[in-house]
Amino acid sequence: MRLEIVMLFIILAGPAKAQDQRGQAISDPGRLSGMWESSDGKGGAVGLHLLLTAKMDGAPTTLKGISQYLDQFVVGVYQRSGSQIRMGDESRFIVPSQEVHWDGRHLQVKHEPRTSADYEIEIDLTQAPDGESWAGLFHRGGFSKHVSLKRPTLMPTSLTPFAGTWSSVQLGRNRCVHLGAFADGRLVAWSDTLQIPGFIRYANNITPPRETIQYYGEMVQVSRGDNDAISLEFNAFAAICCSATAVVIPSKDGSKLLGNWQAGPNQFARPAIWKRVTVGQSCAAMN
Repeated sequence: MRLEIVMLFIILAGPAKAQDQRGQAISDPGRLSGMWESSDGKGGAVGLHLLLTAKMDGAPTTLKGISQYLDQFVVGVYQRSGSQIRMGDESRFIVPSQEVHWDGRHLQVKHEPRTSADYEIEIDLTQAPDGESWAGLFHRGGFSKHVSLKRPTLMPTSLTPFAGTWSSVQLGRNRCVHLGAFADGRLVAWSDTLQIPGFIRYANNITPPRETIQYYGEMVQVSRGDNDAISLEFNAFAAICCSATAVVIPSKDGSKLLGNWQAGPNQFARPAIWKRVTVGQSCAAMN
């Protein structure tokens, strides 16, 4: 009788435990992830670089209206002196940890330097109710002020026709690029890698995945080239091989980015095409 009761408890408790481990529901990861900045008063900037990994049940054929659950949240705290972030400009922390607390709106980071090349960091920032900015204390190394961190504009202008969110769907994957512009025309960029496994036809003996993982907020190095082109280097900060670079220009009507992926290690030259996202700031709206 006792064994039967224990087995019944395991059967009943199993699904509830799985539900608890699924993670916090997150409605729009693309509006939280990416770059948030404020001028440092010296020609550079301080900011947050937020990377999210989210899971979805099953193998969806669309991302519209599909529930996503937070799997991992990484906070990058940086100060850059030039137009681009370089190696060593950013310190990263995994949420939650002893050094980081985040409750959905309020972010706190407290880090003591461990080496001479490390920085003391204290962050106490609250996201605005509309999700458009962060305000509060930002301390990293020699910089310590109350700041308001905002997105660069994702709306195109005559000076920055590249600004916007761009979607490229190939073989069940959307490589989404957010190109942000500042008032002086300087560009920053980050990307989302969105899996859409339901687009793929599986052989009869292959089972589609039980869950799908999405990646938000990976930094992209962007630089201006010749003839109004820009260069987008993905995985520029990856610890393992290899980065991939696309050189693109906007189409005449501004609805697309057109160009080519450059040949490189384990890569071949091929066309690169992104379509402008006209609704919101998420490529999920395009799928």
